[in-house]
Amino acid sequence: MEVPTLDILSDYHVQRVLGSGREGTVYLVEDKERLGELVLKVFHEPHTSDWLPGLPVYADKVMANDLGLPEVNLLYYRDEIIGAVYPYVQLSSLHWRILNSIEIVAQSIVGAYCDMQYYLMSEHGLALSEPGLPHFMVDKNGRWHYLDIGGGICLLNHSFVHKHGLIGYGFANMLMSIYNKNLYDLMKPVEDYSYDVPCIYCMHKSLDAIAMQHEWVKEILSDVRNQKSTVFYDPGFYQRISESLPNRVPWPSLILPLSKSLTWLGKLRGMLD
Repeated sequence: MEVPTLDILSDYHVQRVLGSGREGTVYLVEDKERLGELVLKVFHEPHTSDWLPGLPVYADKVMANDLGLPEVNLLYYRDEIIGAVYPYVQLSSLHWRILNSIEIVAQSIVGAYCDMQYYLMSEHGLALSEPGLPHFMVDKNGRWHYLDIGGGICLLNHSFVHKHGLIGYGFANMLMSIYNKNLYDLMKPVEDYSYDVPCIYCMHKSLDAIAMQHEWVKEILSDVRNQKSTVFYDPGFYQRISESLPNRVPWPSLILPLSKSLTWLGKLRGMLD
């Protein structure tokens, strides 16, 4: 069934498209009644709550917070989820050179992710199953925000997620993505994932290469590789990591302009080549 996109958008003043991905198109809109800026995600096709089981729980339970997790309202059509709307915050991506050269900045995204994961698991029985650098952006105060409002928010006890070890898969991809690697391109989730041994995804050789250059990643991997994969279902695991790492980008008034300058120079170099 086709999503009634025009009916959704007619309730808002659409300012621009923020992006489009596998699940839907994201717009910056203005509420016609309250005249406030919002983010509106319109799914490419309607989904039943069974298809996105974690999202309705998230929308019902997660209120305004300082963790970078947005408060979400879902939009329905004939009992199917067709969109999500949440407050707009001006956010920026960070240039890869900054993440690769300033350790404390790279560490901050893992610290923030672990804060989010601990909160969602311990308070609501939820988890982020598809974290990665493209799903996070930073605000002017240095706080990281999670962007992928959709299927990547899962029920902790979801059978498909558990069967394929997607919580551990996401953790491994989170570490890789900071350093320009994507686990999805290197290794697909397996169906025979075992919780009686260390996480197979965290054994990938690409993580070994990253760990050789970044001691803080080596320490995390050493911990994970010496525990059974059940560790990813322990909220305390994420709490321990977050306590050892920063959870915000330091010196945002310096880092963000530097990131923008590096991005601009990269575009200029591309135009001249």
